[in-house]
Amino acid sequence: MLVSKRLAREAFVRESAPDNRKEAAEGTSTSGGSPLGEDEKKCIPADKPWLNERIFKVGLERCSDDDCPICFEPLPFDGQHYMLRVCCMQRICNGCMMAAYYKGISTCPFCRSETPTSQMDALALLQRRVKANHPMALWRLGTIYLSGDLGLGKNIPRALELLHRAAEVGSRHAHDKLGQVYYNPNYGIKQDIPRALRHWTDAAEQGHPNSRYYLGIHDGNKKRWGRALAHFMIASKMGDKHSLKMIKNMCKQNFCSRMEYAEALRGFQLADDEMHNKQREDGQAFAKVFLSGLLPRY
Repeated sequence: MLVSKRLAREAFVRESAPDNRKEAAEGTSTSGGSPLGEDEKKCIPADKPWLNERIFKVGLERCSDDDCPICFEPLPFDGQHYMLRVCCMQRICNGCMMAAYYKGISTCPFCRSETPTSQMDALALLQRRVKANHPMALWRLGTIYLSGDLGLGKNIPRALELLHRAAEVGSRHAHDKLGQVYYNPNYGIKQDIPRALRHWTDAAEQGHPNSRYYLGIHDGNKKRWGRALAHFMIASKMGDKHSLKMIKNMCKQNFCSRMEYAEALRGFQLADDEMHNKQREDGQAFAKVFLSGLLPRY
């Protein structure tokens, strides 16, 4: 069932890509074929030359790192639906956490390490991963310093240092957060929109739907409705509900057609079905025990 749903979504994404072609940005096919010929390049509509840009050729699907490492199903975007294990820096869905608990597994379901019993122990494990330059650990500690959680206090320079290190080793989550920091002056950093857009572009090209959404918002603010719609369409087919809402609003204001909104809705439903199942729904009630403090959530 999982395989059939995944294949159906991937086929739908490929067939309804912005330019209805599978070629990568450099003009070659994703399967390693020969460069595009002149006839194939003419498939791009004359009024949409921006479809030739790399950003609309790659990152059309979520990265496999966004799958739960145990059940291999895509993780929901809401962080309350999974747990980040600091021992191995793997995100495990609540359904798999619940299944492991009821099987008597008290250690990490993925790496079998002992579960830390305090925030200090968890931070020590996180710091160990940071020293090893683990992308997820660098990103997580950077966001902790950015918000001042876990009693560490806000430290914007340290947060930026960690996020930049994470971005350098390939963390798309770090690129997304850096884009937010440089775009939004409320973080206390001088606004640098070109720099923010570069970070969001890097993240989007790695299949990060949230960065796609922000790029669409920026293009919409510049009244580049075609580009904005293309970004929202790609993100919607990854399961991003905010992008789907933006397409709905664009449809109401006649900036896109009902057929385009219906296409986005179908893609969103396919992606959303992949992220949710009965076991994960049951796992949500189980996760409340962790959140209440009765059991450690690390």
